[in-house]
Amino acid sequence: GVEITIDNRFYSADVPAGIVLTPAQGTLAAHVDGTASQPMTVRADPSTPPGLYDITITGQAANGARLARAVAVVEVKDAGHPAALGYIANFVDGTVTAIDPRTRAFSLPIVVGSSPGGMGMSPDGSRVYVANQSSANVSVIETATNRVSATIPVGKTPAGIRVSPDGATVWVANYSDNTRSRGHGHCRLDGLRRRQREQHHHPDRRPHARSGNADPRRPPPARNRHLA
Repeated sequence: GVEITIDNRFYSADVPAGIVLTPAQGTLAAHVDGTASQPMTVRADPSTPPGLYDITITGQAANGARLARAVAVVEVKDAGHPAALGYIANFVDGTVTAIDPRTRAFSLPIVVGSSPGGMGMSPDGSRVYVANQSSANVSVIETATNRVSATIPVGKTPAGIRVSPDGATVWVANYSDNTRSRGHGHCRLDGLRRRQREQHHHPDRRPHARSGNADPRRPPPARNRHLA
């Protein structure tokens, strides 16, 4: 672990196996405002599997009082072996969070549109499509960088999204205007071809993503989190 003393304050870091944090120990002089900083480097052993890793830093003052805990997230990448991550839509926050089910670490929030709900992943795992219900668009997240590469307008209240088995087509069910949007999953990131829409009217029911017990006459329930 890492042990750093800052103005009579003792800090220690819980570093996962396979991750090396440097310097391993040191003493810093705090500024007049009570803060101090120390540049550090992080590296991973060649045998460390790709994924997300938490480095938890805790502290204790000279009088025994516990200090606020801080967590740093380290992402280990391997071009030939991408990490198997899950993605959660945070409905209220307008963000998506990547999680590593193996290490239980999670990424910083990825900002998407308003009220994200339905999500779909390309068959090769390279993209995540997020249906943003309140902003009436779809965010495209590149899993290699966990950044939004495109935002595509669709119909009102996109409530469900599906990707075809070959990854060539992305279907979006628009609850409020009784339409279904179709986009091309393999087009270039300019999004021009993905903006094509098809209108399929259903006068008797609202379109939505299929589920085993869903009532087609009712919208899907709003949830804060949805695991892709």
